[in-house]
Amino acid sequence: IKEWAWPYIKGFRTYIDIGANIGGTSVPFIEKFDNIICFEPNPKSFKELSANSKLTCYNCALGDKEDTAELIMNNNTLNPEHGSIHPERTKNWNGEKYNVELKTLDSFKFFTDVDFMKIDTEMYEYFVVKGAEKTIKKNRPTIFFENKRNEADNVILLLLDLGYTVRKWKSDTVAFYEGK
Repeated sequence: IKEWAWPYIKGFRTYIDIGANIGGTSVPFIEKFDNIICFEPNPKSFKELSANSKLTCYNCALGDKEDTAELIMNNNTLNPEHGSIHPERTKNWNGEKYNVELKTLDSFKFFTDVDFMKIDTEMYEYFVVKGAEKTIKKNRPTIFFENKRNEADNVILLLLDLGYTVRKWKSDTVAFYEGK
């Protein structure tokens, strides 16, 4: 984040961390941003994340609709806390399963002054961005998202349509708005 996204962040008011896990991409920036808002559907990770009183935390998944979803954890990696609600991503996973609330970022109408968003949702990035389009259009934040194996190339196309400039580095992508 510091290396690739930082140069494109225009202000440091509100940072929204989607797929926050236990706060590894939130906690280091507590002193840099006025507000950090975290979304994490995994109840175990959320418990640790929400223990930090300097973060505003929501225990739900984000997508393009209001619903419930099945979060499946991956027991086959060095990061068993990583989970996904995307059926293609989880088809060979055999970990714990949780029914989680699915919301859109746009349903949280009170988010203003959003300068930065990080999205790491294990192949669900496109649906997150679709459900955040109003927030993105209103705030024009710099957006940093995971794009391993080009799984989120559809997010790049969507952000290009919204007027963003996109830079891809290794397994991550940063999108920033240069217009007015």
